[in-house]
Amino acid sequence: MTAVPRQLLGDDGNIQRARIGAYAWCEADGAVLLVRIADGFPDPGMWTLPGGGVEFGEDPVDAARREVEEETGIRVRIGDLVGIRSGVLEPDVTPSGHRIHSLQIVYRAEMVDGGLRDELGNSTDHAEWVPFGRLDELELVALSSWARGVLGR
Repeated sequence: MTAVPRQLLGDDGNIQRARIGAYAWCEADGAVLLVRIADGFPDPGMWTLPGGGVEFGEDPVDAARREVEEETGIRVRIGDLVGIRSGVLEPDVTPSGHRIHSLQIVYRAEMVDGGLRDELGNSTDHAEWVPFGRLDELELVALSSWARGVLGR
């Protein structure tokens, strides 16, 4: 077994690491593009913004663009920064059992082209243009609610 470097261990012995994610708030015709989290992942059945982990060395703008297309089939142009949400997830709520400092970067996005489709066999299982009037009916993850509040939607 490989030893964990001392700087990656918290005072309680748990592995601590950072995770950077990039997400898009994409609006069209009075609706926002959302994806539903698949079974087997944290918060199954809840709705989130399309996006996900930034790969090592990847620009967050490129990551947001890539993730939106992977999860929804929609190609987007990334616009202004909405904001950055920061929080710490304790080991008992993460799939890895690690303490994770999560940085979630949210951008505005504009649809360029592509056809809406569901992502299968990954962390989301359904993509949908959700009318603003239906947002209160859905169970949104904290990131989606936060972005909605920042944008006044």
